[in-house]
Amino acid sequence: MNLIGPDPIDGGLFDGFGHRAVKLPADAHPSKAYDALDLTGDNRDELVLWDSQEIWIYTQASAAEKHLPAPIRNSLSNESNY
Repeated sequence: MNLIGPDPIDGGLFDGFGHRAVKLPADAHPSKAYDALDLTGDNRDELVLWDSQEIWIYTQASAAEKHLPAPIRNSLSNESNY
């Protein structure tokens, strides 16, 4: 899945075929910047949306799978929002 953008109309999580799999809610979340990061260490990404005033984090309700394989990730040392 790829997080294409935080917009409730055009953004969301898209699969490898370009189909939207998850639509973000229209709940006035920040939309200036966004990323998908594993913040909790459970090998599942949280969606992080922020602007200069606030940060919102979307996560899963529960850890249904206890032993998820760790995804292969690029190093965060050169991560940029540009």
